[in-house]
Amino acid sequence: MVPFTYNRVSGARAASACDQVATTFETFVEGLSEPKIRERKDGAAIVLATFGDRPNSSGNLRWDGNVTAITGFALDLDAGATEEDIRARLTGYMYAAHTTYSHSTKQGKWRVILPFSEPADPALAHAVFEHFNELFDGRLDAACKNPSRLYYLPACPKDRRPLYRWFWESGTPFDPVASLNPGKASASPRRLEIVTALQGVKEGERDDNLFRLACKLRASGVPREQAEELVQAAAAECSPPFDPDEAHKKVASAWRYAANSMMTDLANSQRLVRKHAGRIRHAFKFRRWMFWDGTRWRIDEDGHVLRLARQTVMSIYSELLSNPEHAQELLKHAKASQQAARLEAMERLARTEEGVPVAPDQLDANPWLLGTPQVSRTAQISPVV
Repeated sequence: MVPFTYNRVSGARAASACDQVATTFETFVEGLSEPKIRERKDGAAIVLATFGDRPNSSGNLRWDGNVTAITGFALDLDAGATEEDIRARLTGYMYAAHTTYSHSTKQGKWRVILPFSEPADPALAHAVFEHFNELFDGRLDAACKNPSRLYYLPACPKDRRPLYRWFWESGTPFDPVASLNPGKASASPRRLEIVTALQGVKEGERDDNLFRLACKLRASGVPREQAEELVQAAAAECSPPFDPDEAHKKVASAWRYAANSMMTDLANSQRLVRKHAGRIRHAFKFRRWMFWDGTRWRIDEDGHVLRLARQTVMSIYSELLSNPEHAQELLKHAKASQQAARLEAMERLARTEEGVPVAPDQLDANPWLLGTPQVSRTAQISPVV
């Protein structure tokens, strides 16, 4: 039995994907045998991801920036796909396939759902898409690369019920880390370094993504001069653009980054702070964490920072791509880091990382500033003198 976690939503207009389901893939597959009869394309859907607690500007939790891990991948094949074609190209994989709402005798339309062997960093979604898009000769729907995308559960119009088809194969769950390892011939630098990086990284995610890109390039044997060019190109594609001098520092840090220093509680605390740079602070006088909610600094009263720590641990899996020579050690460290004691150690050590401690007299440094989305998080904290 293969563990399988996903989020279930009531429909496309659902503001939140909060109904998380933990089951097995074999049990999930049983629900695909009978489609719902609907007059229009809508109804229950699934998202192959888990989510944090950061709503977007519309109050929606189901958005790419709030995805904490991807648990599987869906392939939408609309260009006359056939069961025979799917079986031939996915030999050896575990997957389930079913026809979609618009399937007809004139144009076959299928969806294929592949469970992952383990939850993966959402940053891998673009590389996974490129992997399967290449396998199917460029026929995948481009929207499949979005990690928060929802997929309707089987449904069809009443007159097309006789056309509904489904099947599944009990092969091996897809392992995105091993399958997309840059040390393998199938993973080209363009796929892993450019396609996944030059996608318009958003503010708040730029530091971590650019540093990881630099590490991938270093581990893949790319000369430092060429890596500098690629990282600078990625920095220019960020939204807003990332400072070139800071991008240069990411490359320099990657070239200094020793692999044996990556597998400690201290390294985990540094991962946490780097991943959420500028959005978490700790006030030692109050013995409390604070976090930026987009408008103001809020006291952490419900374990928000520990949830960020859990997300950070899941992101360690993506580092296997950057360090194939240390993949086994990193995998072991990522699993060990999920223990409660390791998560608590990460949180405790992060309190003293540079840029995290804040004194009471630094808070509300400008009392005339109002807490609006236009006021930056740094404007409300005065620098340490």
